[in-house]
Amino acid sequence: MSLISFNKSPKTILQNLFIGDFTVLSEKMRQLREKADRLEGIKLKAHKVVNQVYKDVVEEYETWRFSEEGLGFVRQQLEKLDYVCPVCGEALSEKKATLDHLLPKRRYLHKAIDTENLLVMCYDCNKTKKSTEFPEWRESLPKLHRQSLDYALRLLYSDGKLKKLLSESKRLFEKSEVVTIYAKRFTISRIIAR
Repeated sequence: MSLISFNKSPKTILQNLFIGDFTVLSEKMRQLREKADRLEGIKLKAHKVVNQVYKDVVEEYETWRFSEEGLGFVRQQLEKLDYVCPVCGEALSEKKATLDHLLPKRRYLHKAIDTENLLVMCYDCNKTKKSTEFPEWRESLPKLHRQSLDYALRLLYSDGKLKKLLSESKRLFEKSEVVTIYAKRFTISRIIAR
């Protein structure tokens, strides 16, 4: 005798196919929906925690940026660069100078106040870079601007800085992804424990 018969109702056919009580299946579905709702709540809490940490780091960076130490750092870079933007060559004053995070702070939060990750530049150049990874941004620049940037990095840091940025960017990105995953797991487990 076949499992599916045209004389049986759809509910009976499904019960025969699942070889179990249909109420058990609907109870399992209800439990899965509840778990999904709890996980969504945990996910929202984790996002709040991560966003708060990001906000705190950005606030700490802004405080440092306009402190004597931060202003001195900008002044020091501008002096070495003869008060011009290292990308486009525009004249640059201390008031107009911005600091770019070569490795974007959104992705590399631990590098937000690392002076080895900061480069003074004009607002327009900083704005065009946004949170783009350094290698992609550098490649998108016109050749003259790319050469100017490379020269500035060698002048301010060392000959190896550019090579390090280009070769380690991918490795750091992968490492930051792993750190982010562990941080999320730790945060989620802390939230669940509460």
